[in-house]
Amino acid sequence: MSNAKAIGTPMSPSISLDKDEQGIPVYETKYRGMIGSLLYLTASRLDIMFSVYKCAKIQSAPKESHLTAVKRIIRYLISTVSHGLWYPRSNTSNLEGFSNVDLAGDKEDKKSTSGTCQLLGKGLISWNSKKQRSVALSMTEAEYIAIEQCSTAIKDLLTTTQSIIGDIHAISKETGSDISKIRVVVLKVRENDVKAFKDVHDKLDGMSVSANASFDQLKEAICNTLTYFLRQ
Repeated sequence: MSNAKAIGTPMSPSISLDKDEQGIPVYETKYRGMIGSLLYLTASRLDIMFSVYKCAKIQSAPKESHLTAVKRIIRYLISTVSHGLWYPRSNTSNLEGFSNVDLAGDKEDKKSTSGTCQLLGKGLISWNSKKQRSVALSMTEAEYIAIEQCSTAIKDLLTTTQSIIGDIHAISKETGSDISKIRVVVLKVRENDVKAFKDVHDKLDGMSVSANASFDQLKEAICNTLTYFLRQ
């Protein structure tokens, strides 16, 4: 693949992956290894999340058409090697969520796929691509389900953020106004909690793939935002 031709999109919109029972079988271990590597990469490449999820659903008896789809993702990565997440310094601590849905995207069971992402200030800190559990009868219903999933993620993030804010205020009373000392203590105290974001495919169950920002990036984004007001 080192000499593969670059391409501008990770997956063709006209292709719908299915079991392809009449297709040519490929080496299963190799296919799963490629999927595993791409799953780790989704920790910093949100743009391939949906495509990798579609390919990851088919890991039993993969066919040549499935391998071709995985190779297309790699070709896309070759053309976008400089892309990545950016965490700028932010003057706001607003926590926002966005959602979208692929209505009846699965041609076998007609279930829709939700896509959500959450931003803290200007930094993207969490995202998710997951098949919905029930069959939506309309776009409105599918969108409501996606919004509910996004709201749940925001609620979980708020709980974590509020806990970190409490730690910052408690630590600032002990260390004074030295921001560098506060940052060191906060990162140490919250390290075990934030490590959960390092597991980029711990929810892979054949139906869903979840990924979050890498551990170091997430710590930096949260601390930059939450300690901003202490510098005022």
